[in-house]
Amino acid sequence: MEAPIPETWIKPVVRILQNGTIAREILVPERVRRDWDAGSLGAFLWDVREPLIKALSISGVTGKLIMDQPEPGETYAFWFLYDSRKFYGKICLYNDKIKLKLLSAHRPDKGEDHL
Repeated sequence: MEAPIPETWIKPVVRILQNGTIAREILVPERVRRDWDAGSLGAFLWDVREPLIKALSISGVTGKLIMDQPEPGETYAFWFLYDSRKFYGKICLYNDKIKLKLLSAHRPDKGEDHL
């Protein structure tokens, strides 16, 4: 069930997305890179940052806390828009609040209406 994402998660995630470097503070698995490339029709990986920031900057943005991730941190799934198209995003903010891992950035799977 979707609920408001807490500011204690949003603020460090947005800060890292704005100021972090891909492969250093922003970790992106190869599968996520391929999914983004296919769904965005060839946009560069760094182009994902701005729509993620925009989505997470909306007052009262909702998402779903994902409990079963192996990464050491807190993970939320949420919707974001890129080029007027809906995307599924999932980010793990590591416990140190210095790094994050982009776990999903793809078009919704067939029939996927809910997080």
